[in-house]
Amino acid sequence: MLVLHLLNRLLAALVALVVIAAGVVTVVEVVRWALAMSPWVVPWRDWGQTLSTITADDGRLLVVSGVAAAVGLLLLVFELKRRRPDGLPTSPLLEGVSTVASRRGVASAATTAARSVSGVTDARAGVRRGTVSVDVSTRARGEGKALAPEVRAAVQQSLDDLEIVRRPKVKVDVKEAG
Repeated sequence: MLVLHLLNRLLAALVALVVIAAGVVTVVEVVRWALAMSPWVVPWRDWGQTLSTITADDGRLLVVSGVAAAVGLLLLVFELKRRRPDGLPTSPLLEGVSTVASRRGVASAATTAARSVSGVTDARAGVRRGTVSVDVSTRARGEGKALAPEVRAAVQQSLDDLEIVRRPKVKVDVKEAG
């Protein structure tokens, strides 16, 4: 998702720069035309003569139109693509005020809760699609199955404390270190 978000931002910046450059060149060219000066960058007179000879079925016109339509469609797809919400809605502290817990904050709370369980040596958590996934490491051999429910309970308690409206499922994976 981060790649699409970054690509969307880069495309938007690129389009903005092209529009700004085209605007600056247009203003300079119009001023030069008004002062009866020769063109600065764009040979308008030559273009006018060339464009007056182009017909609607000209191959060059069709290619340029196709590329412009493809770029426009690509930009439209990136803009309309639904992106993942940045946070999880929580119970409002004040009436009429929306509050959210960031995905990173929820993952951090879950990691802290998992690390607080006795026997856990390391924990990492991530939040995706309504699920909090917690990977836990322990040195206690044969205790992995017994440790998972304790970690799940601790993580669920931390999610309850955050008052998340639609509480995500908690998935715990315990790995025993050798």
